[in-house]
Amino acid sequence: MTAEMVHVGKEGWLYLVGGSNHVLDNYVKPETFSPYHVGAWIELLTRRLEQAQALGARYLHVIAPEKLSVYPEFFDGELPYLAQAPALRFPEDCRAAGIEAAVVDALPNLLRHKPAFKLYWQTDTHWTPYGCFCAYEAICDQLGIRADRALLDEVRPGNEILLDLGSKLEPPRREGFAMMGPLKRARRVAVNPIVAYKERHDLTNDPGLHRGSNVVFVNNDPSAHPARIVLFGDSFAEYRPHLLMGMLAETVRELHFIWSLGIDWTYVRRFEPDIVITEATERFMNVVPADDFDLDAYVISTLAPLMEAKV
Repeated sequence: MTAEMVHVGKEGWLYLVGGSNHVLDNYVKPETFSPYHVGAWIELLTRRLEQAQALGARYLHVIAPEKLSVYPEFFDGELPYLAQAPALRFPEDCRAAGIEAAVVDALPNLLRHKPAFKLYWQTDTHWTPYGCFCAYEAICDQLGIRADRALLDEVRPGNEILLDLGSKLEPPRREGFAMMGPLKRARRVAVNPIVAYKERHDLTNDPGLHRGSNVVFVNNDPSAHPARIVLFGDSFAEYRPHLLMGMLAETVRELHFIWSLGIDWTYVRRFEPDIVITEATERFMNVVPADDFDLDAYVISTLAPLMEAKV
């Protein structure tokens, strides 16, 4: 099972290659990210642009590249269709469709800083604080907001821990981990019942309770940009403040995060943000989300069975 899920590459680099998203297919099979997917995503982003504009908001979509797209050189094998992977080809597809202003292409910034910084963990699927900062900086550049490089000043080496890919090996492989330091300007002012339940029951890393996590941060520091943002994303953004969500919260006046690939437009209308951002990991782009997410209903349907089980 481990060989099907995790590829042991060169110099200790591990890669997710299997799982329900069939990650490796994007790199070794032609047209895995097919014209159908391209067309469906362009239709989705165009519709999101129009809906956001109708509400007086700006819209951006951020692709979080797979580690394979950033560090293909450590893969122990051939990646004949690397150039057809979503993070490499989709920004150009969007330019051809005339919606390039809605897509944040973080890959060039990641590749530019790769020689100087470790951007992804060797034993994990996720980016390091430095890799995350590259995407954050690309978002800020596109929005005309000054990126705060001081966010990286507090990143310090930590203990060796088991990360998601290293834990799947036998024996498990640990890696020295580091996180962005505590937020200095933004403060959390609200969490929804899913987050409250996870924190109360020490389930903050429970994968079954990630979707639907909702937190709100405000930043009253005079240096904060006045923008109010609602961010829909996944584990590359995080509901905890050590990745993309935290960097944006330290930068703008108000930040709402919802763990979802689809947009809850009722939530957006209620909040009336200046900017709507969606973030999706590259491996999830083979499934085009439907923007029919109802956060309130999802919270009830998720927590009700858990509460009944405790009665």
